[in-house]
Amino acid sequence: MSGIGSKADITGLNTISLNGTKGVGCQSGAAVLLEGSVVELNGEEGVFVSDVGSQMKIKGCTVRGNGVKGVGVQSGAHAEVVGSLVSRNGREGVYVSGEGSRCLVQDNDVTDNGVKAVGVQDLAEVAVEGNRLLNNRHVGIHVYRPGARAIVRDNDISGHSLGPALTEGGGTLNR
Repeated sequence: MSGIGSKADITGLNTISLNGTKGVGCQSGAAVLLEGSVVELNGEEGVFVSDVGSQMKIKGCTVRGNGVKGVGVQSGAHAEVVGSLVSRNGREGVYVSGEGSRCLVQDNDVTDNGVKAVGVQDLAEVAVEGNRLLNNRHVGIHVYRPGARAIVRDNDISGHSLGPALTEGGGTLNR
């Protein structure tokens, strides 16, 4: 979905899979509700939200087995990932990057991703609340580069080789 004022609701038992790059995209000021769907086995991101003014709510979905990221939020976009399973993606379960990008990650199971459950960098912000971040290869929450910020509350974070959380390069983690 692309374009200021464009809106889409993708609800019900949809399966979005085997796309070359992205499963579901939202950019250039569009708004998307993705609810109750399975997004899997896409080449790069399962769900991609980009550009100032773009908004996506991902609710009650399964996002798994995508090549790089389960959910990618960048370039000033805003997203919510609520009550979903984000699992077995190549690198990150949820990745938020770029000035003004924000994401709420709430009441999810983010498990078994290739590098980290949640990554935030480059002046982006993420709130991580009430999740189960389990058995991601290296770290539960990774906050890196100046201005990146994560607010972390009431999560179960375990089973990571580098620990539950890692900050570097000027990133900030608030508990």
